[in-house]
Amino acid sequence: MKVRVDHKRRLERIRQYLSENKLRAMVTFETYNLLYASGFIMDTAFVERPFAAVIPAEGDPYMILCELSTYSSKFAIEQGLCWIDDIVFYSEHPRVSKRVYTVKEWNRLFHEALAQRGLKGSIGVDSMSLATSVVTQTGGLQFVDCSEFIRDMRKIKSEEELDILRKCAQASDVGDERLAEVLADGKYHYEVESEVGEAVWKELVKYGTDNYVGLNEYIMGSGPYVVAPHSAPGNAGRKLEKGDVVITGVFPRINGYSAENERTWFIGEPTQHQVKAFNVMKKATEACIEAAVIGNRWADIDAAAQRVYEDAGYAEYILHRTGHGKGLEGHEYPFDMAFNMEPLKPGMVSSAEPGIYMPGTGAFRFADNIIITTGKAEHVTSLKYKDLDRVTIRRK
Repeated sequence: MKVRVDHKRRLERIRQYLSENKLRAMVTFETYNLLYASGFIMDTAFVERPFAAVIPAEGDPYMILCELSTYSSKFAIEQGLCWIDDIVFYSEHPRVSKRVYTVKEWNRLFHEALAQRGLKGSIGVDSMSLATSVVTQTGGLQFVDCSEFIRDMRKIKSEEELDILRKCAQASDVGDERLAEVLADGKYHYEVESEVGEAVWKELVKYGTDNYVGLNEYIMGSGPYVVAPHSAPGNAGRKLEKGDVVITGVFPRINGYSAENERTWFIGEPTQHQVKAFNVMKKATEACIEAAVIGNRWADIDAAAQRVYEDAGYAEYILHRTGHGKGLEGHEYPFDMAFNMEPLKPGMVSSAEPGIYMPGTGAFRFADNIIITTGKAEHVTSLKYKDLDRVTIRRK
């Protein structure tokens, strides 16, 4: 099953911006911006092997990549995932014959590739710091910061992007179904993760081998370690025990896009304090999702969850914001949800994950994906395993 975006509309929007701002081209140096502009998922790190995608105002786009990416880009083009097929490669080290520029000659290669295509003057870049770290501006070339433009483009998802995010969320729901079956007193983390991973992978491969697919899934915390939101030393090798509060995460990826699905579970019957905290967290999650509507701002989502915690006397146990943007990156703009006064617009996508962390009692967090629409936010991760009875594991 091919899962694709309409890249032509994307390139047209970039060219419109270039024309309006009298720029000859836009260059993306940042990994996820290059993916957005080309469809190619980079297999190298910029600091080791620089890369760029160049979108001219007129003419065909091209990329500059290290030779290490020769075949990964070839297969991506053949599968229709990468829509830029003009690629200039540089080598890792000097060759005896058939010599091309090396990584040490990146600056010269970049200028020459522009010149060969008649591109000079004002060039838009997505990252001034990355651009100037590998390219020298000259009298014939001036960089213009266009980071805000491409950020704003990525912020509003197209229908094709939303469809991919929904597919990711559906795959994550398969993980929750399997978690409900395999979590048990006496099981090691790695046993649970192995069984859940197998189930989600079977779901992901239904989309075919002609896509980029990937998966991160793990027990983020259990027992005493559950209060560390991003896990902690000692957590991974644990065996689940009766009385544990457990937070799990299932994060499938398709063609660069990812879902974020986190759930709170109880191994054995929860205490009264744990039930109260769980219910308050659930109420905070519902409040923030209800606040994710046109007419509100990003900050209002965070404020809605915080108000619930404050009213319950749990504000001191908040360690992080309520959510962040979702799309090509696990965390993408807006990172500053708590302080972002930008109005919500249709097509924006966010996580909703207000959590509280209470040493001696446990930690309590759901992470859902929501899409801002003209009405109530679309909840793309399943509601099924947000019910106390369903997330209470009574088997051994």
